[in-house]
Amino acid sequence: MKKSILMAVTVLCIKYKEYKMNTRILYLFLIMLIFLGSCKTNNNDNPTGNTTDGSPTSINAPSNFFAKAISLNEIELTWDPSSGSNNYNIYKNDTKIATTNKLTYTDNFTLTEQQQYDYYVTAIDGKGNESAHSNISTTAFISDTLNNQTAKISYNVSILHDGNLYFLVTVDPTLNLSIFGGMYAAIRIYSNAGTDMYHFVGPSGGNQTSISTGPYPIKAGNYVFELNSAGGSGNFTLTPYYTQSIFNNDNEPNDGTENAIAIDINTYYEGHLGYLGGAYGTLDIVDFYKFSLNKKTDLKYNIIVDPTLNLNPIRIYSNDGTTILNSFSGPSGGNQTSVTGGPITLEAGNYYVAVNRANGFGGYKIKFFE
Repeated sequence: MKKSILMAVTVLCIKYKEYKMNTRILYLFLIMLIFLGSCKTNNNDNPTGNTTDGSPTSINAPSNFFAKAISLNEIELTWDPSSGSNNYNIYKNDTKIATTNKLTYTDNFTLTEQQQYDYYVTAIDGKGNESAHSNISTTAFISDTLNNQTAKISYNVSILHDGNLYFLVTVDPTLNLSIFGGMYAAIRIYSNAGTDMYHFVGPSGGNQTSISTGPYPIKAGNYVFELNSAGGSGNFTLTPYYTQSIFNNDNEPNDGTENAIAIDINTYYEGHLGYLGGAYGTLDIVDFYKFSLNKKTDLKYNIIVDPTLNLNPIRIYSNDGTTILNSFSGPSGGNQTSVTGGPITLEAGNYYVAVNRANGFGGYKIKFFE
């Protein structure tokens, strides 16, 4: 794969430690990927790569790619099949590391602290043609110590793209990261304003020294990750691993008719729903769009979603923003990730569209066409 396929922003890892009121504050910027609109990504209308002679190929990129940190020595990769493919190329930090005919691969190596690892996979057909890359999954880890003198550690985190956050937490047998204060989960995620977004119980030590947890759907923004000792002392490692939607763009805010995004007919538009946090610290459950017709038109629609997102209902409103003219179901996710329907007959005029989340989280793209 060529480096120009994506533009990535690297990470500023732990810069320094500050001791204050028995709390160690570590400034950590997770490794997140920003895709620029001018870059060729795999969420085009025809998400393909190139043949061996450089012309476009019809092989679709593998979907639902996921990199999971099993331990500090193993990253497990899984993905859904691509029709017509014989093999899959696996890339780490833009370098091909393996080819397999299976739908899973384990990368065995010793992770380096504060080092980013970005994974993706491509499909290969019988002629050696390679597809565009899958969605990208990223992981890194840090380690430190909790004891009687330092019973709490907080991390200021900047997440640059909506996505699904997971954690692998390991501890020495002498450190308990389960319940502190008799009732509080020891590991917590706060918004930058102090709102409790997510919390979970870590390993209790003794015979339990490792826990994997997630997903935590989270919007781009600034957060605080907090670890609290529930007893004992010892070392821990915190390994966040992160996957983002193949649909990279999200035009926020567009949660009502007052800030609806203007769209054109015959063009795809992307969005994200079901992620928590961001500038507003709330769950994003609806996106509004608006469009105009200069003549009576029979509109059709196509909607594609991540497998984790269920869209229902999709509503078309009149120009007043309250009168429902049409309502239909989007893809439910899982095995149904695409819906095409219509026609919907509309007179010349101005209209609003509300894309509603039924449940789940992820990205989507939507197009109305004649």
